[in-house]
Amino acid sequence: MSKNHNQALRNHSISMVVLLVALYIIGTVVGLYVEFPEAGSAADNWKFAMQNGLVLSHIVVGTLVVVGTIGLYVRALVLKDKNWKIAGGLAAGFSLLAWVSGEEFVTGQSDTYTVAMAVFFILALVALGWGIYQSKDQVAAKK
Repeated sequence: MSKNHNQALRNHSISMVVLLVALYIIGTVVGLYVEFPEAGSAADNWKFAMQNGLVLSHIVVGTLVVVGTIGLYVRALVLKDKNWKIAGGLAAGFSLLAWVSGEEFVTGQSDTYTVAMAVFFILALVALGWGIYQSKDQVAAKK
């Protein structure tokens, strides 16, 4: 793989880290300042989520992370880069699991899913960080 391809995948990964940091900040604000209605049905919870700007922004940025990490993984598969296939695949999987946990949280309001979102978020961040760290070696080796 060329140095340019490695740099492109690295930049893609860095942009996902930036989105994850934004997602973390928005999620923290949501956790501190937003309360879902008591004893609402799943439909009521989703209606509230779609009408609350903070929750909706958390959903949108989370969806961008899922799409972006899947894109990173697909690019790595096409370019046949082992490092980014591993990092991108793990990041995509963990991001998708966090996204599904968020969907389950909105539907049922169980704190278990909040914890799951946080754990999968951290694992996605670690996977991307590992990919970025490993890609430095690839750049250095090609010099």
